Amino acid sequence: MPLEDPALAFILDEALGLLDAGEAPESIVERFPDFSGRLLPLLRMATTLRDTADDAIDVPIDALKDIGEFLEEKFEDLTD
Repeated sequence: MPLEDPALAFILDEALGLLDAGEAPESIVERFPDFSGRLLPLLRMATTLRDTADDAIDVPIDALKDIGEFLEEKFEDLTD
């Protein structure tokens, strides 16, 4: 869905920067009260997408760590 309102597109860009800096969506929309009704759902979706992506990345990394530790133990058993 393209943002046809240039003002909303500009504000969303600004708001996403604030979100990346760690500010909560609810406090961000307080800065832009005229757009809060349209902005808050977009920021919540961005937060969900970011959190989901972080979770998707963490799982394989944790699995790789576990595999690495397992292989290290097996290698140590072979060299003892």
